Amino acid sequence: QALDKIYKKGSSAVASGGYSYSTMENYVYGGLDKTVHKTIDAAGAACAKKSTCTGIVKVGKGKYQIATGSEIKKGTGKTLYVKGGKDYTSRDIYFGAEMWTAKAPYTLSGTKAETKTYKDRDNALRHCLANTACNGVTLTGGKYTLYKSSTTTEKDGSVSWIRRGDILASDGYFWDKQKGKTLTGYYDSTKYTTLAKATAACAKATSCKGVTKEGTKKYRTNTGSTFSTNNGRTAWRQEDPFVLHSGTYFTKLSGKKLSNIQTKKAYASEAKAAAACAKAPRTCTGFVLKSKKYYLTKGWTLYTDADYTAFIRNHEKVVNVEYTTMYGGYSYSVKGPFMHDPTKFGKTAYTTSSKCMAACNKSAKCKGCSYFGKKQKYYTSTDSKVYLGGGKDKAFTKGGKSVVNNSYIFETKASGTKIKGDYLDSTTYTSLGKAMEACAKKTGCTGFTKTGKNKYRLGKTSTVETKKGMQAYMKGSTVTAYHLKLWPHMSDMVITGQGKTALKTKKKAMIACSKNAKCKGVNKVGGKYYQATGDGYTVKSGGEAWVKGSSYTPSFTYDNTVWYYKDGYKTSGDIGFGTTSYTSKDKAMYWCVRNPICNSVHYTNKKYHLRSGTKVTEAENDKAWTYGTSKVDFTKVALPVAGGMWNPRPGYKLGSPLEKKKTYKTLPLAAKACLGHPKCSGIMYTTKTKTYTIHGSDQVSSGKGYIAYPKKYVCDGNCKVTKKGKVLSIDLKYCFKVHRMEISNKANCCSKNTGKVVIKNGSKTCASLTMNGKTSAMKLDCASGAVGTKITMTFANIGDINLVGLGLVVEGSDAC
Repeated sequence: QALDKIYKKGSSAVASGGYSYSTMENYVYGGLDKTVHKTIDAAGAACAKKSTCTGIVKVGKGKYQIATGSEIKKGTGKTLYVKGGKDYTSRDIYFGAEMWTAKAPYTLSGTKAETKTYKDRDNALRHCLANTACNGVTLTGGKYTLYKSSTTTEKDGSVSWIRRGDILASDGYFWDKQKGKTLTGYYDSTKYTTLAKATAACAKATSCKGVTKEGTKKYRTNTGSTFSTNNGRTAWRQEDPFVLHSGTYFTKLSGKKLSNIQTKKAYASEAKAAAACAKAPRTCTGFVLKSKKYYLTKGWTLYTDADYTAFIRNHEKVVNVEYTTMYGGYSYSVKGPFMHDPTKFGKTAYTTSSKCMAACNKSAKCKGCSYFGKKQKYYTSTDSKVYLGGGKDKAFTKGGKSVVNNSYIFETKASGTKIKGDYLDSTTYTSLGKAMEACAKKTGCTGFTKTGKNKYRLGKTSTVETKKGMQAYMKGSTVTAYHLKLWPHMSDMVITGQGKTALKTKKKAMIACSKNAKCKGVNKVGGKYYQATGDGYTVKSGGEAWVKGSSYTPSFTYDNTVWYYKDGYKTSGDIGFGTTSYTSKDKAMYWCVRNPICNSVHYTNKKYHLRSGTKVTEAENDKAWTYGTSKVDFTKVALPVAGGMWNPRPGYKLGSPLEKKKTYKTLPLAAKACLGHPKCSGIMYTTKTKTYTIHGSDQVSSGKGYIAYPKKYVCDGNCKVTKKGKVLSIDLKYCFKVHRMEISNKANCCSKNTGKVVIKNGSKTCASLTMNGKTSAMKLDCASGAVGTKITMTFANIGDINLVGLGLVVEGSDAC
């Protein structure tokens, strides 16, 4: 009888032993093998091994024989399974918060990632996750082998799990997440504000294949399923459907079945079968549905069979937490629920991550710290590999020396390294700071490489390679440095144990959390901020979390001085003289470090104020900077006080005071007294008594606990005139405000001088005069109060001018 006529009567498909079979009721093949097999899978395995096998015949209940003939005959009550081609199957699974694709019948090829083999799938995949060189696992002959390559080769009886990367489980489907990629074709015109809204819409439409994040709060649904490169975007492609039961994911595939079905016990519901399977992860591979009954399975091979629906066990649902933090100048990559190998733990158990990281920083052998959730303790580790754990486990893997810049942590990698692959763009940056700033602004930037002297190039991959003469810097996660702590940031995530009290600002929440020993971080939900006390994390679309990290005070060097930045704090103490507030932070810092009375800069009400205090107190929207070591050359510093100009010399003293029993409480009072005393040439501050004295000598000598202030004079007491063309100049040496000026010419000069003379101090004009014939002297008031370090006289016709005298009424200034 012709096969096409048989198929018209109706047939279904099954698979066994790696081959597909067409099912025909009431038909048989001639030439049956004598061996009777109890199951179709056993018969399928035998058929696969015999090249002359043409199919399988079910001759009775629990009785299957393989056939070698090709003639089809009527066989009432019997079932014929016509052997077809190989049954190629694949499914997407969730394991360790990553996506894997399992393929059969295939083996991975090439170099093995480990020489060791494993006896169960979960343990093999767990070790593959811990091995950065591992890209997949193959099951052959009951053994699981780890491979570096993801290239497959056809092999009967083998199943391979290929590592794909980030995964999202949402709206009944797995979504393959790819950073720096985009999908094409728009399913609709809606611009969704959250990923959750976009995936929900896509999951309902058969023609929608994925979602792309095109910008902040801008998600589009796509009809294309092929990824293409776009560094500024992230795409999620829809993959296989799933169900979630008892905290475990199962891939759901209609028309498929798993091998080694356990038919002795049937379950009445999907939930009950899933619960039973989840309790036996070492033996159960999933379950199948047939004729409204559910049966557990023990085999990983997936077959085609129209009568079945397969539920392949994946892994328990985990919240994959990843961020970067810092402690003691070292970066730590945090990953949960992972931890280092417990056999490599140190003996000491620490109660906090900070204590553990402090200990780790002191040891060159230490590679990180692990939080062991079951023991609620932290342990140092001598191994950098991290393994999938469970619950609240977290691994803190130590990196290199790091800095925070533009809200990112940048880690310094080993010398002689570069970021692997091509550079992100063609721009070469001339400084470390400029490279950090540029990388922080570009979402596709993973870090940068110093390629030569004053040459930095941005990178776009997350791994480094050896390159002599270069230096790689990797960009970590975003952080907020506030209230003397680091707060690593996570998007679409919240910390468990969220409080009920909402706070209006992130800063208010962080201040409250800093004071609360039980607080683990801050959540942002619905535009409001909450403290959170839990140790776990929950995925929440649109939510944000800031983990309370270690104590941290940002520092930087400016003007040869180390400054410490304290956001959310203020300092106090007025300087009491001169300019004490500026609109520029740099100017405020410049004058603060040159004034021995100034110890900090305080920003409030849009101005930077010089402060004498170093103690900080809370002020939510204020900022404070205190300084540490400084290499400012005080021999070149001139400080204006009470109209005079003084040279502060910390660590130096003057000779005997002019007034043995007279002291002054403030520098301005002492300066005023010195200016009024004809013999006074300087002031000295004594730290022990906190008083000032005036002195007749300006000669300093080394003296701990003292600050000398020798008086400085206009032109250092020796003003000279220089002539260049029609301009006469007088270098005042220091910054002065000129009130009055008298200039004398040589007798009998100037008969040839006529026209206008413009007199300036700095860039401001003091006066404009007209000269005609002999002028022996010029007296003028500098009405503009011009400030500068140089007086210039520009003549329309300089003639035979010859200055011999200069009289000035000035006061010291810090406005130059």
